[in-house]
Amino acid sequence: MFAKPYVWVADGMERVGQTGEPGREKQVQLFAARGEYEPFQVIVTARGENLTHINLTISDLEGPQKIDNSHFTLYREHYIEVKKSSPVWRGPPNLPLGVGWYPDALIPFIDPQTKQDIQGAKYDAVPFDLAAGRNQPLWVDLFVPYDIPAGLYRGNCTISSDQGSEAIPIELTVWDFDLPRRPSLRSRFEGGEVVLQHKLMGEGDYTRMNAINVGIWAGGGSWQCLPIRPAAPVQTWTEKESSYPEEVRPYLYNYTTDEISNCKDLYEPVREWARNIHAGSSIKNLIVMVPTPELYDDGTGRPAVDIWVVLPAQSYEPADVERIREAEGLGCEVWSYNCNVQDSYSPKWQIDFAPLNYRIHPLINQSYGFPGLLYWRVDLWSEDPWTTFADLDYPGNGHLIYPGEPTGILQPVPSMRLKYLREGVEDYEYVEILKNLGQKEFALRTIQPVAADWKHWTADPQALYWVRRVLGEKIQQLQKKGGNG
Repeated sequence: MFAKPYVWVADGMERVGQTGEPGREKQVQLFAARGEYEPFQVIVTARGENLTHINLTISDLEGPQKIDNSHFTLYREHYIEVKKSSPVWRGPPNLPLGVGWYPDALIPFIDPQTKQDIQGAKYDAVPFDLAAGRNQPLWVDLFVPYDIPAGLYRGNCTISSDQGSEAIPIELTVWDFDLPRRPSLRSRFEGGEVVLQHKLMGEGDYTRMNAINVGIWAGGGSWQCLPIRPAAPVQTWTEKESSYPEEVRPYLYNYTTDEISNCKDLYEPVREWARNIHAGSSIKNLIVMVPTPELYDDGTGRPAVDIWVVLPAQSYEPADVERIREAEGLGCEVWSYNCNVQDSYSPKWQIDFAPLNYRIHPLINQSYGFPGLLYWRVDLWSEDPWTTFADLDYPGNGHLIYPGEPTGILQPVPSMRLKYLREGVEDYEYVEILKNLGQKEFALRTIQPVAADWKHWTADPQALYWVRRVLGEKIQQLQKKGGNG
């Protein structure tokens, strides 16, 4: 009776369990700008008997112009078990979801370098078999190419198996504006090209980078107030800056030390580092710490710290915000960062928190006026990262990519959580575009119901999608008028 695979779809903010009732949605409907990624999931459910030799194919999209199916990237979602929940910090509202199996690692269908099907790997995406009573989600990324006309595009995706096949229609509305090739949200993630492909600052093509760490570490900090090394001399900074192409030098910064808010004995060494950096270059001095009046002057009248990086818990209370505005008034930037479970309310980046925790963080940055985002690591791996997290107390902490060798490729592969963050970077971009069009008040007012501050943000992905539609349609309206509207 149920031999044929049951196929349904979900958006990019839903986690699909290995078991459970399948959904009813049978059509993909997307809205996106040019230069934007838009994901969706195609889920296969084996309802009555085992399914074998399952595969997914996607057609070109036809509309005002053809979008070739090479603009789709396909993955099979891999589940990893959380055996110990993230800790609960003083109760609700933002609680971990608990132990169990979570889809996260993404197994690519093809080698991104050779564009060939991967065969014989430990984790091979397709074809695959599926036991009765099980769900298997497949992640689909669509990149909307530049230089195509706006309008409605249609195609389909097809699930095939030995037991039968089913096609799902796709509709894409392309809005008549572009997202920039170099994103507006500055960040520090590192982690290589796979991170940079997700619009966060890893390492790779400078034309897509807006923040580049020159990498001279002072040591110290990290809450332990360890001593800082003697400051690198002025000439070192001059030579370091000159080693980069001239066009990217405005994006250079040095991540000098970390978490020294309570380390007063380190303030004078930090001032010495700052004086040398500033005397020898235009490189900005970045330190993870709360804005501190003792460091508002490096001894020359210039702030010792150019980029302060703060946790949500250090930037929510009125006194925190006042200190942040002081630093900004001196010409400094203030970025946010995420680590562990620091409070009971702000977005968390462990795997056992809802996907919206990742996506909403950049949009809350817009509400605070923070132009940057920092994360300490993306490849904190256990001996077998595909089965076990290195940090058992905070599952998924510092782990946003997976080693690619088990999938048959050399470079790391992304997690779904990295995809959620990319979507947040693009949400940030919508607001930035509106600000540049003279619509800052409208943009911030529109996101207020879903991303007001670290304590007040939506848990409903549909509410966020609605806001994104409002922002996108407003941008398109303004672009047609050719002005501020």
